[in-house]
Amino acid sequence: MVPNVWAVVVHYNGEEWIHKCLQSLTESVLPLHIVVVDNNSTIQTGIQIIQNKFPHVTFIQSKENIGFGRANNLGIELAMANQADYIFLLNQDAWIESDTIKILISTSLNNPGFGIISPFHLDTTKSALEYGFSKYLETDKCPGIISDIYLKQTREIYPLSFVNAAAWLLTNNCIRTVGIFDPLFFMYGEDLDYCQRCQYHRIRIGVTPHATISHARPHPSGQSSGKLTWKKSEKYKLQGNLLAVLKNINKSLWVQIGTYFILLVKFSLRYTTPLLAILAGMLVLTNLSKISGSRKAQKQQFIHQ
Repeated sequence: MVPNVWAVVVHYNGEEWIHKCLQSLTESVLPLHIVVVDNNSTIQTGIQIIQNKFPHVTFIQSKENIGFGRANNLGIELAMANQADYIFLLNQDAWIESDTIKILISTSLNNPGFGIISPFHLDTTKSALEYGFSKYLETDKCPGIISDIYLKQTREIYPLSFVNAAAWLLTNNCIRTVGIFDPLFFMYGEDLDYCQRCQYHRIRIGVTPHATISHARPHPSGQSSGKLTWKKSEKYKLQGNLLAVLKNINKSLWVQIGTYFILLVKFSLRYTTPLLAILAGMLVLTNLSKISGSRKAQKQQFIHQ
């Protein structure tokens, strides 16, 4: 029986990539229902591409930019309401191969303990791994995979504790157990939080080298030698990562508050204006009551209707 698979793409001013992204999903050898959630784009070109070139795609227009996680939640909830067996989350700046979804689902069926499975991320030239993804395959994070690749004896799947949500295959059971993305996050950190919640519920996360996508995430060249310039995207990244630390339900909140302060100082020193980073990071603590409530709620087993 053909599984009921839904692909969810969050779009925001993605006119540079969205055609290639949606075209690749359309050409999947395994049929997909495709949902695009537009996060109130300020440039209309991408929206016009979606609506004119891909009329078969379910299009959801948000009246405001609600962030990455909450926008994905709209697509996930629609898919779950339509009895999706699997939900595939794909970044707007990424595209799949025609057999990517088929391989991911085959891998899932052979490894039912895994609730999240990611393909390998290649760069846009397909001549190298995307730099950020390659960091998840380091020996201490994904044991055995580097030597197996070198010896040409790769297994079907490799467990790890985290892989970013640029291309996640989620099972129905995973979503019913863990829930959806926490709306406390705006952008960055929501996927780390979700992986931590999977760990709590003993749902495994894995990568398979037999399925690939291409991802246009910029290489951080030139950043390592000097300090970073403080800007809005860095603010979201800092706050999201610190929020994920406080949200880690596998550890005591009081322990995580201590870790938060250590990391706040460490993270702030990366920037040319560390005081601005510290002030932005401290704002996360204003949500401490919501964080505590969310931790308690997410320790329960969710049954998503």
